Amino acid sequence: FFFFFILAMPLLSDDDSASSDEKWWSRRRSKRLLKEKKAEEEQQQQLARRNTWGGSKPGKMPNIERDREFFHQVLMKDYFAERPTYPLKYFRRRFRMRRELFLRIQEDLLTFHGDKFSQKRDALGKLGFSPEQKLTSALRILAYGSSADRNDEYIRMGESTSLAYLRHFCEAVIETYGSFYLRKPTADDLKLILSLHSSKGFPGRLGSLDVMHWEW
Repeated sequence: FFFFFILAMPLLSDDDSASSDEKWWSRRRSKRLLKEKKAEEEQQQQLARRNTWGGSKPGKMPNIERDREFFHQVLMKDYFAERPTYPLKYFRRRFRMRRELFLRIQEDLLTFHGDKFSQKRDALGKLGFSPEQKLTSALRILAYGSSADRNDEYIRMGESTSLAYLRHFCEAVIETYGSFYLRKPTADDLKLILSLHSSKGFPGRLGSLDVMHWEW
């Protein structure tokens, strides 16, 4: 019996080796199939997210050609040219700031947040919105309290894009100027505020907009 067992050992070892190889390849195929299935599921999820935002698909309304470049030129001619269509007092009233301040804010945002406010080209090579259009869109909403959809007629910026740049503008302004303008007032700031209020006939007033308690 022992003799036959010795003779059968090579055969048994070969069977075991073949069996182990088959198991190894089986596990490898299972891992590959799981990996392919996972990749397919991720691709389907990406397609689902892409379809949520729109994109090219049957039955979708084509994009509106808004002619951004032409209306950028109109905006520049109306307010930013050397001899603009509307005088500077109109700029002050409609933007709630002087043009010099607008240009200063624009320069700072392009310096520190250029990825959001610089002009870029889209996938077709067309120029996107200019920095002037982006800031004007945000400031018109803040100045007038108007809806984002209203910017579509003059700036040619859609509602969702207007809201996106409004958010970018507010976040960038807070990040850029917050450490200085949103800080607590210093002693010199308090003296200046008190003197300004005193010159208007309200001595001792500090930051309070409620003057109903004042004796007229």
